[in-house]
Amino acid sequence: MAQKDETDLSETTDEEKEEVIEEKNKKDKPKKTAKKKRKLLWKLVILAVFVILAFLTTIGVLIYRQKSEAPFVKGVVRVIPYPAAFIDGKYVKMSDYYAQLDILKTYYKEFKKVDFASEDGKKMLGDLRKEIMARLEEEAIVAAEAKKMKVSVPQKELDESFDKLVTSNGGQKDFSDVLKKFYGLTPEEFKTQIYAPRMLKQKLTEKINSDESVTNVAKKKAEDLLTQIKAGADFAKLAQENSEDPGSAANGGDLGYFGKGKMVPEFETAVFSLQVGQVSELVRTVYGFHIIKVTDKKDDQVKASHILIKVRDFNDWLDEKEKTVKKYILLKV
Repeated sequence: MAQKDETDLSETTDEEKEEVIEEKNKKDKPKKTAKKKRKLLWKLVILAVFVILAFLTTIGVLIYRQKSEAPFVKGVVRVIPYPAAFIDGKYVKMSDYYAQLDILKTYYKEFKKVDFASEDGKKMLGDLRKEIMARLEEEAIVAAEAKKMKVSVPQKELDESFDKLVTSNGGQKDFSDVLKKFYGLTPEEFKTQIYAPRMLKQKLTEKINSDESVTNVAKKKAEDLLTQIKAGADFAKLAQENSEDPGSAANGGDLGYFGKGKMVPEFETAVFSLQVGQVSELVRTVYGFHIIKVTDKKDDQVKASHILIKVRDFNDWLDEKEKTVKKYILLKV
């Protein structure tokens, strides 16, 4: 006898047919349910992607077109790394731009009493935006070049230098109070955001200035002037004709009276070791070669003149570097 096919419903009763169909539906139901869930999940994923893209686009418009500085926008860029620029392959974050701008705005509000809602205040705000972008560009170039030239600031050196700064400005409490009021920063924020980049720039300046091909030219000129002075040439006249310090050259190199802590260490050490009327040997600082003459002393103050022959100027180097690095500025300020 031939075996009955369970799927062949031609010789079954209606009740049996319904039972078979119901059983088949039960088996197919999980598959249909899973398929519906997958479709729903994909729809949700697509919707989520659309919402995220719409959100990111909206924030991008607020940043790049409307230049919004709303707290909500600032909060978003702290989480989502929108770029302000790409400088020599280095990515400059929008969050850094906003942070630096807030520091300057706080300073001008609290210390200069600037009203940024006024016409003059709006103009000043535009200038501050440009200043911040220029500073961030410079910091990016310095950081990239310092890495190439293997220049860095050791943590110990940074800590010790910063501690001296705090001490010379009244100690931890006074320093913290001033930073909070005029900059809206903690000492640690000031140290990492402001002080560390400045020290790196100083280190790079020293490295660039140590280039012998440039240094030797400046040194030879300074030695020739020193020889003339020792032979009896007029110091003030030589300063007027040769010094590359725009602030003192016209006055014969006169720097006026000053105390300790006002000049760079090498200059200070030399000037306070001289007697009145005495002329120094060449003094090397980050600015170049100095010839110093002490003209008077009064209490803890000294009056001196100097002739400065600059070594390669950092700003000139930076201008040259800016012409060669690849820059893509997203934020037009």
